[in-house]
Amino acid sequence: MLKVSYSELTEFAQCRRRWELRYREGWLPPEDPEPLVLGQAVHAGLAAKAKGDDVELATVQAITESTLSPERRRWIAAKALPLVEAAEIPEGEILGVEHRFGLKWDVDGVRFQFVGVFDLVLKRDDHILVLDWKTVSRVPNCDRMRELDDQLAVYQAAAMDLWPNEEIRTAWVALSTSLRGRKSESPVQFRRRWEEEIRKNKEKYIVQFPVVLTEDRVRRALERVAVLVQEIEEGRIYRNPGACSAWPCPYELICDDSSRAEALGFRKLERRRDGLEN
Repeated sequence: MLKVSYSELTEFAQCRRRWELRYREGWLPPEDPEPLVLGQAVHAGLAAKAKGDDVELATVQAITESTLSPERRRWIAAKALPLVEAAEIPEGEILGVEHRFGLKWDVDGVRFQFVGVFDLVLKRDDHILVLDWKTVSRVPNCDRMRELDDQLAVYQAAAMDLWPNEEIRTAWVALSTSLRGRKSESPVQFRRRWEEEIRKNKEKYIVQFPVVLTEDRVRRALERVAVLVQEIEEGRIYRNPGACSAWPCPYELICDDSSRAEALGFRKLERRRDGLEN
């Protein structure tokens, strides 16, 4: 039985060769992408905030664990900390922070195990709220995001399995990092300006989008997941040139031949095990 996460399926949908290099061969780029590190830092800080732990320590620790240079780490911290400090944890009884789950599903005869993490799960008077924090370059159009992204639909299906007797509601919390540093500005100066900007225009940078998902919407999302799972199982792997032209691909140097990956500085992870016991 194949074990997949939503982020893995997204990677596969964007470029199957890149998915193969990352998830099958286990290669990571020589340097962590800055947007990834920024997102991980914000998530770590918000998780600490929900738990009542040291927010700054958790945020900085997530950045320190990256492969970025000390200077780039300082800039990431300057961008992440003001957002984390300004964000509010919604009211409700906390059922889980970074709540991990794994569920075995059968969708139209396609069997797989779906794994994921709920960023925050809250119990309210008449429902359970599943929140997903998203670090974005700018706050997107909420209607467009709700219509196109299947992640919350799939997460709602998971929450319905985990809490079958509860009404499940889902929401995005978008945290925008759109403010840019000025020429000759230090990370400390940027952080002060960023804190002031968020204080004045918080609603511009931190927005919660409640999402109403019908049974049909959830079902269609699961069907799309099942299609991708089936294509992975059938080994339909190929390069997507469009993915390379849209943004610089961190795997471009080894796309055609990964035999020199280690010599080029790529980092090796332990190869994943797809086969799971029933």
